[in-house]
Amino acid sequence: MKKPILYKYSIPTRFSDLDSYNHVNFKHYLDYVINSRLYYMQDRFQIGLFEIAQTLGLGFYATQSEIKYLRPIRGITFVEVESYVEEVANETVLKVPFKIFEKQKGRVFSEGRIDFSIVDVKTGWTTPITNEINNLLFENGDANES
Repeated sequence: MKKPILYKYSIPTRFSDLDSYNHVNFKHYLDYVINSRLYYMQDRFQIGLFEIAQTLGLGFYATQSEIKYLRPIRGITFVEVESYVEEVANETVLKVPFKIFEKQKGRVFSEGRIDFSIVDVKTGWTTPITNEINNLLFENGDANES
C-alpha cells in the first residue's frame, strides 16, 4: 500500500473574495483547494492539467464535495491549504480530504473532501488510474482501492 503525498500550500485571499462583512465568501473555499491541487502538480512535477490531458489523455472532474465551515476567514490574509489523495475508489475516483487553516495560530477555517473522477478526455468516460497518475499522487506507487 502506498503512502499519500500530503501537500500544503499558502494561498492569499483577495479583495474580490470578500463579502460585505469582510469575510471570504463561502464559494471561494473550494476554489482555494482546487488551486492548491493545481499548484501541487506544478510545484512537485512541473506538469499541469493541460499536459496531463495532452500526453496521457486524462482529465479530472469534481463529482462530489463536502465542506464544513468552522470559522470565517477575515480580510486580506494568507491561508494554508492541506490536502492529499486518501484513496482511489473503484480505481476511478480520487478521494481528496482537505483542511484550510491559519498557520500561525493553528485555527482551522474549513475541512472537507472533494471527489474527482478520472476521465478519458477522448471518450468522456471514467477510466482506471494509470501508473503515471498513481506515481504523481502516492509515494510508493500503490493506491488504496475500495
